[in-house]
Amino acid sequence: MEPKTKTCKCGNEFIPQYRNLILISKQCIACRCKNELDKRHALKRIALKTPHLPIKSVVRENRTCDVKKKVRRISEKGLIAKLDKVFSLFIRQRDSKDGVFKCISCGKPKPYRLADNGHYINRANMTTRYDEVNCNAQCSYCNRFREGNAQGYRKGLIKKYGELAVDILEMKKHNTSKISSVELQILIDVYKAKLKGYE
Repeated sequence: MEPKTKTCKCGNEFIPQYRNLILISKQCIACRCKNELDKRHALKRIALKTPHLPIKSVVRENRTCDVKKKVRRISEKGLIAKLDKVFSLFIRQRDSKDGVFKCISCGKPKPYRLADNGHYINRANMTTRYDEVNCNAQCSYCNRFREGNAQGYRKGLIKKYGELAVDILEMKKHNTSKISSVELQILIDVYKAKLKGYE
């Protein structure tokens, strides 16, 4: 049985080529060669217009332009680190006014550069890690050298939010919950928007 021939746009007859029952050539050899040459000439013209790029890199760029770019995923640890940074900045901005803040633990007014994001309940507890009542501007001395000054911190919290809010916060620490990557990303966006309000 003779293979079926087809007529190309140029008028020449050719035998179509198949790979795994899929038609891979819709043109005669002469037309395919001409198209390939046209592509190469076009790439050379691009390379001449941009002399800092060698021809090979131009070809490589044109080959990969149709391929979808891989979406770079940030790991959960990376998202937590990013959220920590944004949330810490928000807390310090929230609790400072005109470049001065009042430490939640010792009550002393100090310059903004000495502010830390102090946690009443340890930041290892994910349930309260990003709780706005649990986190307040604290001087670096109380936070780092007095192990958070827990007694002073509790008094400061009661004064700022009331005893009921502190009791609720202390109950929350017994809950165990994991924050998903989607929730972390949402929180990052929320606190970035809140930060803009303080700017």
